[in-house]
Amino acid sequence: MTNRAIEIHDSTLDAISVRDGEVVLHFPCVYIHESMGTPGLDAGSGWVQQAVLRISDAGIARSFSKFPADLLDGYIMLGDTF
Repeated sequence: MTNRAIEIHDSTLDAISVRDGEVVLHFPCVYIHESMGTPGLDAGSGWVQQAVLRISDAGIARSFSKFPADLLDGYIMLGDTF
C-alpha cells in the first residue's frame, strides 16, 4: 500500500479563511510525495496539484501579509503530532 503526504516546501498558499471554528487553507499548488515507505523520507514519486485543507478547532500562530505565499518550510501540528 502506498502512503501520501503533502510536503510544505515547494507549495503555494493563496488563501486562508476562518469560519465557524474551521480554518480553510487553499493551495493552488502543493507538492505530493507518494512512497511505499514513509513519504518525505523514503524513495517514491511526486507531483503537484491543487488542494484544500480544512482544519477544525485550529489556531493560527502567524499571519501572512500577502498572497500567494510560497512556503519554504513549516509544519502542521495535530494535537501532539507533527
